[in-house]
This record gives sequence, structure tokens and C-alpha cells, in this order.
Amino acid sequence: MNSEKGGQCDFIIFDNETVVFSEIKATKENLSNRRKEALKQLENTIKFYFKKELFINHEKKNALITFDNNKRIAPQASKSTKRKEFKVKYNVNLDEGNYILFE
Repeated sequence: MNSEKGGQCDFIIFDNETVVFSEIKATKENLSNRRKEALKQLENTIKFYFKKELFINHEKKNALITFDNNKRIAPQASKSTKRKEFKVKYNVNLDEGNYILFE
């Protein structure tokens, strides 16, 4: 993926059933600004790949925002409005946390 205006997420992890679009934010900016930037980058990436019809048939689709933190944090719902928007527009579950579990 060439650099898109507004950026793209840091990495994509996937297997035959699950895809996770992940963005890591480890800067000194305030949390709100980091979250907005991460959401924009995740959305750009999802749109890019779905437009090419990649990952759209995966059973589980997730987007994960990770903020710098020394503790292990289970993925949790991101801001409810954006979480709902990602689910409706892209059928992608949006979470915040710092680890991914493939089951």
C-alpha cells in the first residue's frame, strides 16, 4: 500500500478467518489527538483494502488502537460513536488495547 493522504495503519495481522488492522500510538500528544489520528489511519487502510476486495470475506474483522502503556490491557470498546460507525460502514469491530488473541 502506497502512502495514502492521512496515512495508513501500522500493520495488518490475518489468518483464514480473522483480520486485525492495528495502529500503535506512542507519542507525547494528548490521548484525544492520538485517537483521532489512529482512527483516520485505520479508516484509510480499511477503505483501501476493501475497495480492492481484500479481507471482505473474513469472518472476523477487527481494528485495534494501541496506546503506549506498560500494563497488558485487554481490548476494549473504543469510543461508542466511532465503534458503531466502523461496524455499520465496514463491518469491523473497533477496540483499544495492547494485545491480540487469535482463537
